[in-house]
Amino acid sequence: MTAALAMLAGLICILAGVLKLGQVAQFFTPIFYLLPEATLGAIVVVAISGMVKVAKLKHLYHVRRVDFILAVVALLAVLTFETLQALLFAVIISIFALVWYASKPKLAMLGSVPKRLEYSDIRKTTPCQAC
Repeated sequence: MTAALAMLAGLICILAGVLKLGQVAQFFTPIFYLLPEATLGAIVVVAISGMVKVAKLKHLYHVRRVDFILAVVALLAVLTFETLQALLFAVIISIFALVWYASKPKLAMLGSVPKRLEYSDIRKTTPCQAC
């Protein structure tokens, strides 16, 4: 009984939010209708600029350059094309990158390291012994 009431309350809140959103859109549409497109574009840029995290991009640049390049390509695609086309472009580029890196796996030939209980790639470390 309690779960059903909670679900009903959630549904009522969602419906109230949708109605309020409709009222706000109906009120603000005539105001924004008269603004030039450049002004509306500036409003969108200011609203979205908080979403772009430069610190995260810097971290991604240092951690994994391929993902950084994919993020920058996606960002430039969104700024250049329409949103849906840019999203499709970014997804296709990401899938190509995934297939490219999956087709070139990094294999290691492991060997025991003398006087240690660990194994290492014998191609990179010279004092290893083959198992």
